[in-house]
Amino acid sequence: MPFFFPTVGEYAPLVEAAGIRVTYATLFDRPTAQVGPDGMANWIRMFVRHPFDGMDSAEAGGIVSEAVAELRPTMLRDGTWFVDYTRLRMRAVRI
Repeated sequence: MPFFFPTVGEYAPLVEAAGIRVTYATLFDRPTAQVGPDGMANWIRMFVRHPFDGMDSAEAGGIVSEAVAELRPTMLRDGTWFVDYTRLRMRAVRI
C-alpha cells in the first residue's frame, strides 16, 4: 500500500514504542489549494506514482483524466483545485 493515514490512536503507540512519549497530538483537516487548471492532475502525477509503474503512458493518462473528472464536483471550488489533506501533528519527548 503506497499510503498510510493513521489516526492519533494508531500512530501514538508506534511513536511511544520507539521510546518517545507523546505529550500532544491532534488530527485536523488541511485543504490545500493546487496551482492552475491542471492542479489535481499534476498532484496525482507527482504523488501517486507506484500504481502506474510499468503502465502504458496513454492508459495512465486516461486513468488520471477519469479521476480528475470524478473529483471535479467536490474538489474544484471557484476554479481552484483543492487536495483534502488531513494533518497529524504531534509533540513528543524522549523518555
